[in-house]
Amino acid sequence: MALLGIVAISVALAMIWVVRVPFFQSPDESAHADYAFAIVSAERPVLAREGRPATDVDPQTAYLETVTGFREMRYNANGRAPVGYGTAAYFARVDRGAPRPRATFLMGNQPRLPYVVGSYAPLYYVMEALVIGVAQTATHSLSFSYFAARALNVATLAISLFLTYGIARELRVGRWLALAATAIAGWLPLTSWVSSYVQPDNLAFALVSFTLYLSLRLRRLPNFADTIMLGIALGLLSATKLQYLAAVGIPVLAAQCAQMHRRREPMGARLTSLAILFGPALAIGAICAWVTASGGELSNSRIASYAGGLHDAARHGISSAAGYVGAMLQWAFYVIFGGGIGFKTYWGAISWTATPILFGNEAATEFIDRVLLIGTLVTLTLVTMRAWSSIHRLVLVGRRRSWATAIEIALADTPFNSYAFFNLIMIVLFIYTGGEIGRQGRYWLPFLLPATLCAIAYAPRVLRRPGRPALSALMTGGLLLYAIGGAFFGLKTLEARFYGPALRPSAADLEAFARIDLVDGRPTFTPLGLTTLRVAADAPISVEGWALDSRSGVVARNVTLLVDGRRIHSTYGFARPDIAARQHDDGFLRCGFRGTIGANSLAPGRHDLSLLVIERSRPLGVRSAVPVRLEILPATGAASRLRAEGEHNGEPKPRRDAG
Repeated sequence: MALLGIVAISVALAMIWVVRVPFFQSPDESAHADYAFAIVSAERPVLAREGRPATDVDPQTAYLETVTGFREMRYNANGRAPVGYGTAAYFARVDRGAPRPRATFLMGNQPRLPYVVGSYAPLYYVMEALVIGVAQTATHSLSFSYFAARALNVATLAISLFLTYGIARELRVGRWLALAATAIAGWLPLTSWVSSYVQPDNLAFALVSFTLYLSLRLRRLPNFADTIMLGIALGLLSATKLQYLAAVGIPVLAAQCAQMHRRREPMGARLTSLAILFGPALAIGAICAWVTASGGELSNSRIASYAGGLHDAARHGISSAAGYVGAMLQWAFYVIFGGGIGFKTYWGAISWTATPILFGNEAATEFIDRVLLIGTLVTLTLVTMRAWSSIHRLVLVGRRRSWATAIEIALADTPFNSYAFFNLIMIVLFIYTGGEIGRQGRYWLPFLLPATLCAIAYAPRVLRRPGRPALSALMTGGLLLYAIGGAFFGLKTLEARFYGPALRPSAADLEAFARIDLVDGRPTFTPLGLTTLRVAADAPISVEGWALDSRSGVVARNVTLLVDGRRIHSTYGFARPDIAARQHDDGFLRCGFRGTIGANSLAPGRHDLSLLVIERSRPLGVRSAVPVRLEILPATGAASRLRAEGEHNGEPKPRRDAG
């Protein structure tokens, strides 16, 4: 009954978020919904080879974005829901103007296809299309079918939470501690928010939990039926994101192999079990690859396109590459564990603007943030100590008994191993892509249970009695209080963000949504702060980048370069397909700018380079943060000196790259 109550409260919280978050006001929801609606409209699966990736492909998605004020709220922290939103009259008005696409709307020569067709496996979107189709047939209401699509994720949340409790019990966690872990996972603001909008990580949460639960059951009671179910679970997991499949599949399969070796199963039985476990994943993975193949910009090519910084560093030798990796590793730790954007969005931030959850007032919020940061660092330290102690003990087991036994023990806790492996994968992706991938806390949704157990069960094991139960009780109580408080204040923050009066703009709100990418062909991105680029004074300096209107969410009017506050002319409106793809909006295509700083126009020394963006929604230009510092070398021999110093200091060589 306690478990049912915990799940019921979690579902109720998520359903409030379903109906109160305005249309598409969660990151990338419009792109994911576009895919599901396109399948419904086309009345068939959509193959990536049929056209080119684009956004707002389905007329229903484009209509909902326009009629609900999507762009006016997306990046605008003071944007508010339309008047009357949430009333029956409002939704009736939305439904009256809804388009009715023909099933042939995708036909044509190289038609536009939803952006995510070539990047994401189709399973989740087919499920959403079935829900949307049934809702439209039953109600003929576009708005109701949209909320039905959101509600599917709430249903998968309930399944995930029941499995969460089952996993904890299979790990021999006490009943009340397992209930507490389930409540923490279900009531966190992250869970309510991410489980209330159209995106596939909710399905991954359920499948990761199902896979881990079955793997633990098989450790306790090997049987053929659970082996088949585990194979099916891994197969379905292959139809989610590859990082989830790798993080869970590899530890689970390794644990199964170790257990088969301990039981001394015949080779034929082992091969049969492996075929059952691998077969569905290979088959379903092949189908997903067939659907997403030849879709123009695929996931792997997009990931590779982010690796410019690493490639530039590697061209200058091992020491340069090692320095870059070291700096990125520090930044990854800060972003994920040390209070950065990944840390903040994991514990409590909503909407496109990552609006932080406010606990009463700023002082209380800052105090809670510090407690969370300290608790995270303490947990990480204690878990690392525990892991090191376990490794030492396993080495003794291997030497005194057998290495097979030691390996089996090491692989037995698949939830912890999967969580650790997932962190490693995300850190590697973070480094490889220059921080473009791996800095959103919502990516960790499927691993809420092992993350929670690290704090309430694993970290306390470093201590002896009576310190161990005391620390476990402290961690559990603290996380439960945060989950309960986060649930309450998360709803209050949601209401304030979209329905309350506009707040006084912060310093970040007054900055333009823009970036300088290249100066003289060299990338200006740096993971740890201000970039300083050495530039020759006896040659023109070219500058490239992009800018958007941060209030209306469209292309801005114009961009002007600022050097120490002095205006330098630039040309705005160049195509930047990478930014359109990154923001999942083709309306951003022509957001690029180029400018040239004349030769000998800057005195030797340091100069600040920034942007003045003329936005559509503001009468005056808006400055961006100062992202680049130029160090002008004396004109005499500056070009040759720059080349020599660039090679010596490991700076990237000039390269032709428009983003």
